[in-house]
Amino acid sequence: MAKGNKKTVYLFLAPMAAVLLLMVAYPFLANIGYSFLDYKLTKMDKPFIFFDNYIRIFTSEDFLGILRKTVVWTIGNMVLILTLGISVGMLLDSKLKGKVILQTVLLIPWVIPETVTGYTWKWMMASDYGILNRILMQLHIIDSNFSWFRNGDMAMLAVILANVWRAFPFMSVMVYAKKKSMPLDWEEAALVDGANKFQIFRYITIPYIMPVVARVATLIFIWSYNAFGIIYTMTDGGPLGATTIFPVYIQKKAFANYDFGITSAMSVLMMVSMIVILFGIRTGTKGIRKLWGLQTIEEECQ
Repeated sequence: MAKGNKKTVYLFLAPMAAVLLLMVAYPFLANIGYSFLDYKLTKMDKPFIFFDNYIRIFTSEDFLGILRKTVVWTIGNMVLILTLGISVGMLLDSKLKGKVILQTVLLIPWVIPETVTGYTWKWMMASDYGILNRILMQLHIIDSNFSWFRNGDMAMLAVILANVWRAFPFMSVMVYAKKKSMPLDWEEAALVDGANKFQIFRYITIPYIMPVVARVATLIFIWSYNAFGIIYTMTDGGPLGATTIFPVYIQKKAFANYDFGITSAMSVLMMVSMIVILFGIRTGTKGIRKLWGLQTIEEECQ
């Protein structure tokens, strides 16, 4: 490429680069800087306090409880989304009658805004007029005194179910698209060699869809770990903090207590922990795939 053309390319990229620096890089670096300050909107001065904010977080009485709730929330979402998403994705590739309708309506939960999903499920689960509670009562599964949001464990289950309903279609569509691209002659060759359906699924289908599952699972983890909207609209972290995970806790500290120093430190800890967990998942996934013999076609050809 000629020098003049390169300058033109850089000139066109400059506005976007400036926007990214202004909207992403500056807030990111500023947040790290605030984590070392005693930064409260109720105080004029913002003294440098080194690692005091981080020490306050780890020695807080709420830290272990919020960590436990965040782990329950994240693992619950991951397990249900992966299980339901892969199952429905495989079902879409079957000869099921009416699957065209399922394919059409599947993405509706995914495209609905998160806030709308939260309020919809909150109203569906309302103890006095919720349609979901009315159905469960008619089936004699719950009684008239049951409430999703009175008990902490049930409230956590409620927000997990709402988030799973919203997120699993993305996994299903990605699995279906990957499975649809698998050459038909692979299954035909396996059948000729005497393999049954389970063996085809175990040794051909799973290794083939595994790269997509791993990538989508990474996205699902990031979205679940940083989730805020569903919980905020359904429970606002209640009852009695039973659904207060780290993002909800950060929002309350920032906009209720106006303590931006502690919330910045919490945000940095969340980012670092997420990077560490993702690295651990990636390393562990490789070990599991080797242990179970789930190498991809690309790996086997190397």
